[in-house]
Amino acid sequence: MQRAKKLGHVGCAIPCAAPPERPYADPLYDKFWAVAEALRMPLAFHTGAYAGPRGNLPAYFGERDLSWPLFSTIAAVSISDLILYGACDRFPDLKFIPTEFETGWIATFLLRMDWNEYRAHNYHGLSMEPSAYWRRNFAATFEDDEIGIHTRDILGVHTLMWASDYPHGDATWPESQETLAYVTRECTAEESQMLRGKNAVDIYSLPFEF
Repeated sequence: MQRAKKLGHVGCAIPCAAPPERPYADPLYDKFWAVAEALRMPLAFHTGAYAGPRGNLPAYFGERDLSWPLFSTIAAVSISDLILYGACDRFPDLKFIPTEFETGWIATFLLRMDWNEYRAHNYHGLSMEPSAYWRRNFAATFEDDEIGIHTRDILGVHTLMWASDYPHGDATWPESQETLAYVTRECTAEESQMLRGKNAVDIYSLPFEF
């Protein structure tokens, strides 16, 4: 990671699903988190990039073609581990970027994490509500997920970034701009600017002006 930074890279990628025997809750990763934070290297985890078979989903999910609609559960497990077991607490300036999981599911997921701490009394000794770590330590990409845009006030509009996914099958090309304009039609000009590029510039410290 240090060598990549010297070569001009602005971020790194990690598996969206950690090895089953070494989940991201494991303090083993703290040295890696510390270097990523010091170098200001956001850590993306992309759908399909697994360190365990099928993202640690049961085998029958793939056999019954359920893996696609359940991809977000893979990200949810990693996000839960990173937040609830203190990585985000220990490394406040570290950024994680769940990529290509869309965003409409996140608001309810954050609510459930907060309930897990206070309503179910599963305390993890955190200094903030779990959802607050999302707004500080995370950002997620979307392509055409209109539901996620509707929850931007809960997620924090600064935590959402548009991605084209070109040239993959999940991409909205060649109607990318029309699709983006439609899903952000209720956004203010400032919000639209943040979603379309400013958030990415800020998170990755890119040399562009908005």
